[in-house]
Amino acid sequence: NDAGVHCGLITSRNRSSLDESLRTKRILDSFCHTASHCETVGHKPEPSVFTCWLAKLKPFGIAAHQVAYVGDGKVDIEAAQGAGMIAIAVETGPNHQFKGLARAPHKRFPTIAHVGPWILKQPYRALG
Repeated sequence: NDAGVHCGLITSRNRSSLDESLRTKRILDSFCHTASHCETVGHKPEPSVFTCWLAKLKPFGIAAHQVAYVGDGKVDIEAAQGAGMIAIAVETGPNHQFKGLARAPHKRFPTIAHVGPWILKQPYRALG
């Protein structure tokens, strides 16, 4: 987008459910890449779930340590950390329990609405 932020979505939903949801919410064009559960190499908490997304970012010169991943569950944070990404936890989902994590998330927010403004304030190198 204009702020230089590339947004992607990786989900455990199937493709038809994902596309329908994004169309209904009118945010399909907000993402430069989406992947459903059958389109990823692995599944969370496996870091390989991000292989497709990191490959899409490579031509832009963006490495895993410069990617912020937002998740609402323990498996989200574990997968992002395992892939070398910046793990951001939000406490809004039904699985927002983060007990038992080996490492704390990079940041933690009460809602997804807090994440975007924080990301946009970060200097490019600060995300690494």
